[in-house]
Amino acid sequence: MPMITAFTGSTEERMKLYNRILKSYYSTFNKEFKISGFIKAGDDFEEVQFDPKLIINYTVFLIKRIV
Repeated sequence: MPMITAFTGSTEERMKLYNRILKSYYSTFNKEFKISGFIKAGDDFEEVQFDPKLIINYTVFLIKRIV
């Protein structure tokens, strides 16, 4: 069974740091991992594929090994 790791920052600044790291290394990470995240969608949360070109405020990041 594939393992999914979920993580979030304890502050907004920490989430921005994680976002920058994922964007910086996306071309490397993307070869072995599926990266997605949850965003606020009205009163709910929606899982979306991580896109390093978009500016999105994620609430949680999800990492799943694909290789």
